[in-house]
Amino acid sequence: MLSLHDSLKQINRGLARIREFRPLWKDEYSANPVLTPQEVASFEKKHSCRLPEGYREFLLQVGDGGAGPVWGLSRLGEHFSSYDHQEECFIDDVDLSLPFPHLEPWNDGDCPDDGAYFSEAHVAGSLMILDRGCALSARLVLNGPCRGEIWNDDRTDRKGIHPHLAPDGSRYQFLPWYLDWLARQVHQFGHKGNPNPDPGSGGAASPF
Repeated sequence: MLSLHDSLKQINRGLARIREFRPLWKDEYSANPVLTPQEVASFEKKHSCRLPEGYREFLLQVGDGGAGPVWGLSRLGEHFSSYDHQEECFIDDVDLSLPFPHLEPWNDGDCPDDGAYFSEAHVAGSLMILDRGCALSARLVLNGPCRGEIWNDDRTDRKGIHPHLAPDGSRYQFLPWYLDWLARQVHQFGHKGNPNPDPGSGGAASPF
Protein backbone atom coordinates (compact mmCIF):
# COMPACT_ATOMS: atom_id res chain seq x y z
CA MET A 1 0.00 0.00 0.00
CA LEU A 2 1.30 3.44 -0.93
CA SER A 3 2.09 5.97 1.79
CA LEU A 4 0.05 9.14 1.99
CA HIS A 5 2.92 11.15 0.51
CA ASP A 6 3.42 8.72 -2.40
CA SER A 7 -0.31 8.50 -3.09
CA LEU A 8 -0.65 12.26 -3.47
CA LYS A 9 2.52 12.45 -5.57
CA GLN A 10 1.20 9.71 -7.84
CA ILE A 11 -2.15 11.46 -8.26
CA ASN A 12 -0.54 14.72 -9.35
CA ARG A 13 1.76 12.83 -11.72
CA GLY A 14 -1.11 10.86 -13.25
CA LEU A 15 -3.28 13.91 -13.89
CA ALA A 16 -0.31 15.73 -15.44
CA ARG A 17 0.40 12.78 -17.71
CA ILE A 18 -3.13 12.76 -19.12
CA ARG A 19 -3.02 16.51 -19.71
CA GLU A 20 0.30 16.07 -21.53
CA PHE A 21 -1.05 13.54 -24.03
CA ARG A 22 -4.63 14.84 -24.20
CA PRO A 23 -4.27 18.65 -24.08
CA LEU A 24 -7.85 19.14 -25.30
CA TRP A 25 -8.99 17.47 -22.08
CA LYS A 26 -6.97 19.77 -19.87
CA ASP A 27 -10.01 21.07 -17.98
CA GLU A 28 -11.50 17.62 -17.38
CA TYR A 29 -8.25 16.35 -15.88
CA SER A 30 -7.32 19.38 -13.81
CA ALA A 31 -8.04 19.70 -10.12
CA ASN A 32 -9.40 22.94 -8.74
CA PRO A 33 -6.96 25.16 -6.81
CA VAL A 34 -5.88 23.71 -3.47
CA LEU A 35 -7.30 24.98 -0.20
CA THR A 36 -5.25 26.53 2.57
CA PRO A 37 -5.00 24.86 5.98
CA GLN A 38 -7.00 27.78 7.34
CA GLU A 39 -9.84 27.18 4.87
CA VAL A 40 -10.01 23.50 5.72
CA ALA A 41 -9.89 24.22 9.46
CA SER A 42 -12.65 26.80 9.06
CA PHE A 43 -14.91 24.23 7.39
CA GLU A 44 -14.18 21.68 10.11
CA LYS A 45 -14.92 24.19 12.85
CA LYS A 46 -18.15 25.33 11.19
CA HIS A 47 -19.43 21.76 10.89
CA SER A 48 -17.88 20.36 14.10
CA CYS A 49 -16.05 17.62 12.24
CA ARG A 50 -12.59 16.41 11.31
CA LEU A 51 -11.96 15.32 7.74
CA PRO A 52 -10.17 11.97 7.20
CA GLU A 53 -6.47 12.51 6.65
CA GLY A 54 -6.28 11.25 3.06
CA TYR A 55 -9.10 13.50 1.87
CA ARG A 56 -7.83 16.43 3.94
CA GLU A 57 -4.37 16.22 2.38
CA PHE A 58 -5.90 15.82 -1.08
CA LEU A 59 -7.60 19.19 -0.60
CA LEU A 60 -4.31 20.74 0.51
CA GLN A 61 -1.94 19.14 -2.00
CA VAL A 62 -3.98 18.16 -5.08
CA GLY A 63 -7.05 20.37 -5.27
CA ASP A 64 -10.48 21.27 -3.97
CA GLY A 65 -12.41 18.89 -6.18
CA GLY A 66 -12.27 18.88 -9.97
CA ALA A 67 -10.91 15.92 -11.93
CA GLY A 68 -12.63 12.73 -10.87
CA PRO A 69 -15.29 10.14 -11.74
CA VAL A 70 -18.44 11.16 -13.62
CA TRP A 71 -18.36 14.99 -13.78
CA GLY A 72 -15.59 15.33 -11.23
CA LEU A 73 -15.22 15.64 -7.47
CA SER A 74 -17.27 18.25 -5.67
CA ARG A 75 -15.65 21.21 -3.95
CA LEU A 76 -15.51 21.03 -0.17
CA GLY A 77 -18.95 21.93 1.16
CA GLU A 78 -20.33 22.59 -2.33
CA HIS A 79 -23.59 20.80 -1.63
CA PHE A 80 -24.52 22.80 1.47
CA SER A 81 -27.15 25.50 0.93
CA SER A 82 -24.82 28.03 2.60
CA TYR A 83 -22.24 27.59 -0.20
CA ASP A 84 -21.92 30.44 -2.72
CA HIS A 85 -23.41 28.56 -5.65
CA GLN A 86 -22.71 29.90 -9.14
CA GLU A 87 -25.06 27.41 -10.80
CA GLU A 88 -27.72 24.86 -9.91
CA CYS A 89 -26.41 22.31 -7.44
CA PHE A 90 -27.63 19.25 -5.51
CA ILE A 91 -28.28 20.52 -1.96
CA ASP A 92 -27.28 18.20 0.86
CA ASP A 93 -27.50 19.87 4.29
CA VAL A 94 -26.34 16.93 6.40
CA ASP A 95 -25.15 17.22 10.00
CA LEU A 96 -21.47 16.25 9.79
CA SER A 97 -20.97 16.20 13.55
CA LEU A 98 -23.15 13.13 14.11
CA PRO A 99 -21.97 9.52 13.93
CA PHE A 100 -22.59 7.75 10.63
CA PRO A 101 -25.52 5.40 11.35
CA HIS A 102 -24.51 2.33 9.33
CA LEU A 103 -22.00 -0.47 9.67
CA GLU A 104 -23.39 -2.66 6.89
CA PRO A 105 -25.34 -1.95 3.68
CA TRP A 106 -28.76 -0.51 4.45
CA ASN A 107 -31.97 -0.45 2.47
CA ASP A 108 -35.66 -0.18 3.18
CA GLY A 109 -36.77 0.33 -0.39
CA ASP A 110 -40.26 -0.96 0.33
CA CYS A 111 -40.84 1.78 2.89
CA PRO A 112 -44.02 3.63 1.80
CA ASP A 113 -42.93 6.82 3.54
CA ASP A 114 -40.53 8.63 1.20
CA GLY A 115 -39.83 11.22 3.87
CA ALA A 116 -38.45 8.53 6.16
CA TYR A 117 -36.59 6.68 3.42
CA PHE A 118 -34.85 9.81 2.12
CA SER A 119 -34.24 11.34 5.54
CA GLU A 120 -30.86 13.04 5.97
CA ALA A 121 -30.52 11.05 9.19
CA HIS A 122 -29.52 8.03 7.08
CA VAL A 123 -26.39 9.81 5.84
CA ALA A 124 -25.53 11.87 8.92
CA GLY A 125 -21.81 12.13 9.56
CA SER A 126 -20.92 11.71 5.89
CA LEU A 127 -19.87 14.28 3.30
CA MET A 128 -21.12 14.22 -0.29
CA ILE A 129 -18.00 14.31 -2.47
CA LEU A 130 -19.38 13.20 -5.83
CA ASP A 131 -22.65 13.89 -7.64
CA ARG A 132 -23.19 10.76 -9.74
CA GLY A 133 -26.28 12.18 -11.46
CA CYS A 134 -30.00 11.48 -11.01
CA ALA A 135 -29.69 12.26 -7.27
CA LEU A 136 -27.17 9.44 -6.76
CA SER A 137 -24.00 10.30 -4.86
CA ALA A 138 -20.76 9.06 -3.35
CA ARG A 139 -20.14 10.01 0.26
CA LEU A 140 -17.12 10.07 2.54
CA VAL A 141 -17.80 8.84 6.07
CA LEU A 142 -16.40 11.23 8.68
CA ASN A 143 -17.39 9.64 11.98
CA GLY A 144 -17.74 6.24 13.60
CA PRO A 145 -16.26 2.81 12.83
CA CYS A 146 -16.57 3.37 9.05
CA ARG A 147 -14.67 6.68 9.12
CA GLY A 148 -12.72 7.25 5.91
CA GLU A 149 -14.78 4.84 3.79
CA ILE A 150 -16.58 5.71 0.55
CA TRP A 151 -20.29 4.84 0.58
CA ASN A 152 -22.74 5.14 -2.32
CA ASP A 153 -26.17 6.64 -1.76
CA ASP A 154 -28.42 4.89 -4.28
CA ARG A 155 -31.74 5.58 -2.61
CA THR A 156 -33.15 7.26 -5.73
CA ASP A 157 -32.95 3.83 -7.38
CA ARG A 158 -34.33 2.23 -4.20
CA LYS A 159 -31.01 0.45 -3.70
CA GLY A 160 -30.20 2.01 -0.34
CA ILE A 161 -26.84 3.08 1.03
CA HIS A 162 -23.81 0.80 0.84
CA PRO A 163 -20.01 0.83 0.96
CA HIS A 164 -18.15 1.12 -2.34
CA LEU A 165 -16.15 -2.08 -2.66
CA ALA A 166 -12.72 -2.56 -4.23
CA PRO A 167 -12.20 -5.50 -6.63
CA ASP A 168 -10.89 -7.64 -3.77
CA GLY A 169 -14.08 -7.04 -1.79
CA SER A 170 -12.56 -4.64 0.73
CA ARG A 171 -14.11 -1.27 1.38
CA TYR A 172 -12.56 1.66 -0.41
CA GLN A 173 -10.90 4.49 1.49
CA PHE A 174 -10.73 7.82 -0.34
CA LEU A 175 -7.20 7.75 -1.78
CA PRO A 176 -7.26 4.12 -3.03
CA TRP A 177 -10.69 4.80 -4.57
CA TYR A 178 -9.38 7.87 -6.40
CA LEU A 179 -6.12 6.19 -7.44
CA ASP A 180 -8.02 3.23 -8.90
CA TRP A 181 -10.11 5.57 -11.04
CA LEU A 182 -7.05 7.54 -12.11
CA ALA A 183 -5.04 4.41 -12.99
CA ARG A 184 -7.76 3.41 -15.46
CA GLN A 185 -7.75 6.88 -17.01
CA VAL A 186 -3.97 6.88 -17.43
CA HIS A 187 -4.09 3.36 -18.89
CA GLN A 188 -6.53 4.58 -21.53
CA PHE A 189 -5.41 8.12 -22.22
CA GLY A 190 -1.94 8.75 -20.77
CA HIS A 191 0.00 7.88 -23.91
CA LYS A 192 0.16 8.72 -27.62
CA GLY A 193 -2.23 7.19 -30.10
CA ASN A 194 -5.69 5.73 -29.68
CA PRO A 195 -6.98 4.81 -26.23
CA ASN A 196 -6.28 1.33 -24.91
CA PRO A 197 -9.28 -0.80 -24.00
CA ASP A 198 -10.63 -0.06 -20.54
CA PRO A 199 -9.23 -2.81 -18.27
CA GLY A 200 -12.24 -2.47 -15.98
CA SER A 201 -12.57 -1.41 -12.38
CA GLY A 202 -9.45 -2.24 -10.46
CA GLY A 203 -8.01 -4.08 -13.42
CA ALA A 204 -5.10 -1.79 -14.26
CA ALA A 205 -1.78 -1.99 -12.56
CA SER A 206 -0.75 1.59 -11.92
CA PRO A 207 0.89 2.85 -15.15
CA PHE A 208 2.26 6.02 -13.58
